[in-house]
Amino acid sequence: MNPTDIIRIYNTRYQIAFSGATYEKSIRRDASIVKYLLSNLHERSICDVCCGRGMHVTQFAKFLGCKVVGVDSSSCAERYFLASDGATDDRTSFICSDITDYANSTSVQYDATVCYLPHLDSRFESQDTKLFKSMWKLCSSDGIAVVSFLCQEYATRLVGVYNVNYDPSESISTTSRVEYSPLTKILKISQTGPMWNGELIEEMSLYRIQDIKELLMSVGFRTVSELSDQIDMSPMADAQRVEESKITLIALK
Repeated sequence: MNPTDIIRIYNTRYQIAFSGATYEKSIRRDASIVKYLLSNLHERSICDVCCGRGMHVTQFAKFLGCKVVGVDSSSCAERYFLASDGATDDRTSFICSDITDYANSTSVQYDATVCYLPHLDSRFESQDTKLFKSMWKLCSSDGIAVVSFLCQEYATRLVGVYNVNYDPSESISTTSRVEYSPLTKILKISQTGPMWNGELIEEMSLYRIQDIKELLMSVGFRTVSELSDQIDMSPMADAQRVEESKITLIALK
């Protein structure tokens, strides 16, 4: 699946009525993790790269009480954000831009850069390297980068057929079929519902955890650790692995 297909699929998805209710628990967990990692700072600023509709942006500002900037290249995502509560919060803002262009054009740096883009695809390693390099540029001295993603190690937990209500006020649900091949490392998601009729909407070649660690180190981060390495956060890391099939890495600039 090429980048153009991915953009088309996400722009379609962004137009679906969506409350985010099914993701509130996940977002609250993510916010708790970042709050813990930045607990020694009185003033905090966060840049959420590839932020999509900005749900993390809005919730982080409310939960952490800090400035949060979201960056995403999708104009559909920007329109959704501007129509949400986040647009009225003076602690939040949305920048519609390619993340590399933004990182190269601004002198602003943040205490934390975060990326909750679970579907990293190893076939686009050069793009992911640019993404992580941008996160490094946007980090302040001794800042951190937080990256959560689906990985080969946890992929088998995702396999199955699920009914998803993107908008709880609607009775019509979407059926998602998730397939994963341990041989090819390819994860596929097909959906049937209001917007799709069984089409393949996601296909990605998953990274190993070590692969992303090495990419983060290659762009300049000094150290990369797993959330589970933080003793206080080990239960949170286990919950992410079991309930969301994702891992969180923490990189120090």
